[in-house]
Amino acid sequence: MTPSRNFRTKVGDLIQFSKSAKLGFAKPEIWNVEIPFENAANGHALLTHNFVDAILNHDPLIAPGAECIHSVELANAILFSSLLGQALELPLDSAAYERQLNDLIAGSKIEKKVVEVFNEDFTKSFNR
Repeated sequence: MTPSRNFRTKVGDLIQFSKSAKLGFAKPEIWNVEIPFENAANGHALLTHNFVDAILNHDPLIAPGAECIHSVELANAILFSSLLGQALELPLDSAAYERQLNDLIAGSKIEKKVVEVFNEDFTKSFNR
């Protein structure tokens, strides 16, 4: 049996629905969406092994970098949108996003602590 996650999503613009609703407790149309996925017990180890196999044996990558950049851009757009308090369109305006981040950094009052780590054994993060 393939595992899946159930999501609920509204149909249309919720702000417009709220402005045009005739009843105080009207409910917007909701769709239930079931998204199947394959479960990977050791996802990071699987990706790392695949990366090594791609280098050594020319195996195809599970997650090529050219595709993964879209996930990074989406995550950055979500953050930028929340900082601006407005919807954004993709592709992300990377120069505007960088300016926003630099403004946040310049105004930050957080003092960073430097922690030195010695003899860290990263092999413990992989299951073999």
